Amino acid sequence: MVSGSGVCAKRIVVDARHHMLGRLSSIIAKELLNGQKVVVVRCEEICMSGGLVRQKMKYLRFLRKRMNTKPSHGPIHFRAPAKILWRTIRGMIPHKTKRGEAALARLKTYEGVPPPYDKTKRMVIPDALKVLRLQPGHKYCLLEEEAIGQAACQGREGSRGEVGVSVGDSCPYQVLRSCALSSVLGNI
Repeated sequence: MVSGSGVCAKRIVVDARHHMLGRLSSIIAKELLNGQKVVVVRCEEICMSGGLVRQKMKYLRFLRKRMNTKPSHGPIHFRAPAKILWRTIRGMIPHKTKRGEAALARLKTYEGVPPPYDKTKRMVIPDALKVLRLQPGHKYCLLEEEAIGQAACQGREGSRGEVGVSVGDSCPYQVLRSCALSSVLGNI
């Protein structure tokens, strides 16, 4: 991604379909720290090794972690696939430093393929592809299957890849509200 001279390309668009979550995150985190701008599309189709039941139980254990005195101050648990990827990458970056903040500012994650990126060339990362990393016959699940609370909303719009939800554009509550409003208006 970064050329040998150290000069970064303008912006790299990564198609995350059938990539392993941890391997994809570590490669993207390293590129962000090197100064590369990265856009990740189709985050809902990222794979995780292990069966769906195992991943759901692991995520539900994570959801129970909260601050004892004031849970709203505690860890924020994202449920959208794009935000889950963003938080995974954030865990691999020193995000409390200026360098880490600048690196995270260079990252954009989307569900589906939004209009500015649907006509650009999308890359795959061979070191993170499921077919090259996971043994045949081993269990895996998609991030959209594990993402709790977003499946009903994104399954209707995001499956075709036309509507993209950006991480930095709006609050998750606004996204859920707009999705609920669209379903109510569709029933009238």
